[in-house]
Amino acid sequence: MLILEATISDLRSILELQYLAYQKEAEILDDYELDPLKETEEEIEEAFFNGVILKAIDDLGHIVGSVRAFKKEDTVFIERLIVDPNLTGNGIGSKLLDAAEKLLPSKRYEFFSSDIISNNLDFFRNNGYKEFKAEFIKPNVRAVYFEKLSTD
Repeated sequence: MLILEATISDLRSILELQYLAYQKEAEILDDYELDPLKETEEEIEEAFFNGVILKAIDDLGHIVGSVRAFKKEDTVFIERLIVDPNLTGNGIGSKLLDAAEKLLPSKRYEFFSSDIISNNLDFFRNNGYKEFKAEFIKPNVRAVYFEKLSTD
């Protein structure tokens, strides 16, 4: 598996993988109007031009994961960390996260996730992130904000 910067021609495949990756959360919430499921090609292109999108590719050249990041002042914001649902638990997400942190060195990294899928929260804790804030974004859904401070 390789982690590379995505190209503009990868965006459609990444968006399709994103739709697939967010199905479990949508099913649990019974809400298929989640932002990641409604994102358009124009919106992902905007993210591409305003930050970095990385892709994980398997030995056959298929995109099996992706992450986005952008830097604002002393913080890198990590977004849309996705892995093919059939391949979770194989270290792809950790490799993507590590690559994003190395590509955009910073004093601080931030990510948020809903608390619907506890494995997502455990993933960030296991990768050195600490919860610093939580707030309800829907009556039954909390957004949990994580940060990681650089030791450099």
